[in-house]
Amino acid sequence: MNKLCGVICLCFSLWVFIHTNGEFAQTTNSYLFYFISLVMFIIAIRFIFKDESNDQAKD
Repeated sequence: MNKLCGVICLCFSLWVFIHTNGEFAQTTNSYLFYFISLVMFIIAIRFIFKDESNDQAKD
């Protein structure tokens, strides 16, 4: 379940990052979108690695 949430967050952060480069690059809000995508990326990585460490603990 955590890995699924991590993958969704990862895809969302990449989508935000791509759209920030394209459509919103000229606006002042682009830094806000970069920050959001970075935070979502970090959350996704933590979800994915936390899920793997839980699986190893079960073994």
